Amino acid sequence: MNILLTGGTRGIGYATTIYLLEAGHNVTINYLNSDNIAEDIKKRYPNSFVYMKGSIESNVDNDKLIDTAIKSFGSIDVLINNAAIGLYGLFSSTSTEDINRLINVNILGTSDLTKKVIPHLISSRGQVVNVSSVWGHKGASCETIYAMSKGALNQMTTSLARELGPCGVRVNTVSPGLINTDMNGDLELDSFLGEIPLGRMGEPIEVAKLIGFILSSSYINGANIVIDGGYSI
Repeated sequence: MNILLTGGTRGIGYATTIYLLEAGHNVTINYLNSDNIAEDIKKRYPNSFVYMKGSIESNVDNDKLIDTAIKSFGSIDVLINNAAIGLYGLFSSTSTEDINRLINVNILGTSDLTKKVIPHLISSRGQVVNVSSVWGHKGASCETIYAMSKGALNQMTTSLARELGPCGVRVNTVSPGLINTDMNGDLELDSFLGEIPLGRMGEPIEVAKLIGFILSSSYINGANIVIDGGYSI
């Protein structure tokens, strides 16, 4: 498969990129701040990996990213919407600028890219996997805007699954809980781990394997699969 993945050089995105490349797929990614990581992946997988530096909040960058994927591999069979930013703090103290930036990336940028990729997915009878969060349906104190953005992503999944299903295009979501990534590096882990039945953080490769399972399962559509060690039960 020819896969377009956003935010492919860190955390879940990086683990998914490597997992899919190892499985024999062609992968195009974008990224913002990890030139050395992107270059290292290219050296390891020179014929099946392409990268572009840019942000999904830019319509121009999204156009360039799609063009890069098509010119490199001829089609887009899968879109994995992984890129996102977090925002931690009291809602009442959050600046309008920070709120707008998060919405521009997590909601508007993701929806713009998805809209532009849909014609390619209809041609290939492909699929979308959105990387959401357990906060998107459970909510989280001090992460109101982030949780709101992931809730919007969840609703985009279910709506597009109904809209695109007749075209043979599947749309699904994975919702990770506490995963061992840089984004969660500043959290006070003790309070979280005590609420997770498995008693540990998840690893990015575990989310990557779930994404791989969804890609291989032709009758999963409109699902939101939580991977959180039992935190949300």
